[in-house]
Amino acid sequence: MSSAQQLMHKAKNEILYNALNFDSIVLAVFRFHLRELALQRSVTTEVMSVDKTVDRLIDLGRLIDGNIVAGRFQIGKHIYSGIYPLKFQVNDNEQSGKYAMKVDLPHQRRNRLYKEAFILKRLSDCPHVSKYVEYGSYSGIDYLVLTMVGPDLTTIRKRAMDRNFDLGTVLRIGIQCAEALSAVHEAGFVLRDVRPENFAIGLHQDKDVISIVDFGAALQIRFDVNNFTIRPEMNASFCGSRLHASFNAHYGLELSPHDDIISLFYMMADLYLGKLPWTNVEDFKKIGELKRTCKADVIFGDMPDCIKNMYRALKRFTYGELFNHSEIIEQLTQAADILNAPKSLRLDEPDVTCLKNVSMHTASLRSAKKNVPRRSKSV
Repeated sequence: MSSAQQLMHKAKNEILYNALNFDSIVLAVFRFHLRELALQRSVTTEVMSVDKTVDRLIDLGRLIDGNIVAGRFQIGKHIYSGIYPLKFQVNDNEQSGKYAMKVDLPHQRRNRLYKEAFILKRLSDCPHVSKYVEYGSYSGIDYLVLTMVGPDLTTIRKRAMDRNFDLGTVLRIGIQCAEALSAVHEAGFVLRDVRPENFAIGLHQDKDVISIVDFGAALQIRFDVNNFTIRPEMNASFCGSRLHASFNAHYGLELSPHDDIISLFYMMADLYLGKLPWTNVEDFKKIGELKRTCKADVIFGDMPDCIKNMYRALKRFTYGELFNHSEIIEQLTQAADILNAPKSLRLDEPDVTCLKNVSMHTASLRSAKKNVPRRSKSV
């Protein structure tokens, strides 16, 4: 291809991308034809928002609806839920089942799906993760097939009448998320991306079970051999979301299991209160400073004292320092039981989050047991 042809090709791609993202500058009819062209190349505006150019997404043409991967998995619709952009529903022609398939394009390949497949195998007995089905490569595209889950917590929250969960529901969510993180940490990993988009409810008989959606940011920090802990990386890159990441992530510190729990507490406060002290702050450093300096009472409001006490304790933990997950789960369970919070989450019901009508006022939680996570032997 000559340089002139390359410039023309690049210009056409830029026009297509701009037309898809800046509706006001394109006539409706012209925009319709551009979208038809994009669909022919299996491009969506959601995907383009991540990868920016059509050239990088041309490989998606190999995954047009109806293609069969590895002679077994028939590609279906694009799944928009969760934080991983390239995920599809597939039909298993061998076992007549429906699964989810994540794909990595050649230019994206960072072995993240290989890593996720490895983690899912390690966590095969954990009820709070999808079950591994198959990992492989097809036409140069890496793919991972796993069991499907339902909507993530952010999607469920958007359906709500007031966009907030009641306190009892938040505590039950926190219990299951803490159980999931306990399994991840026990396997030697840190999730590093605790946020509502990364937790989803199950389907059918598992609709009351919360599962981790994605392990793309997960990091192995401990090996089984003599319980060896990897030395932390200096000037680590930021992981997670600005809203929910631990304050340590803002200072270039490698994250440890206790940072996942700190993020979990931020997530619980956000789901219940509807905001955090830094929700409307844009400056990255300012957000980190607010997370580091804000008092627990300011962050968690009228949430149970046990959460505030555990948060204060975890803030003093250092990299690789272990703690007792069961104590955290026990205290959250006690707080939920005091409120008579239903053990069934009912998150698939449309009115699950209407008003914060708990059965007992939060003040009754003040007398709850005020333990903090005890340090285990540091590694």
